[in-house]
Amino acid sequence: MNDDTISRQAAIDALWKALYEYEDKTEKQFIESDELDVEDWVQHRIFVQNMNDIDRQTILDLPSAQPEVIHCNSCKYWTQSTGKMKGYGLGRCDFHDADLVTCNGFCYWAERRNDG
Repeated sequence: MNDDTISRQAAIDALWKALYEYEDKTEKQFIESDELDVEDWVQHRIFVQNMNDIDRQTILDLPSAQPEVIHCNSCKYWTQSTGKMKGYGLGRCDFHDADLVTCNGFCYWAERRNDG
């Protein structure tokens, strides 16, 4: 499976377009049918529109494909340097057991501090 990043709005717009095209096609089929049953057609349209609403909400509820970048100075493993290094944007990373870590660095192990 391909992990393409797509626009939520583009996906919703595509669903709307598909819905309108499908409704136009089925409406034409019902009108041209010798056994036209308006009630069946109305029920079918309601069902399709409800499914479209569910599809759109499902897309809106998906998590973002772009992960949040947590910079070192916002990570729970980072500690501001003290002494001579204070004021240079350097700190210590307890996760990597590393000193002199820049405050605007980042890694995929970062976890946001709860204290802001």
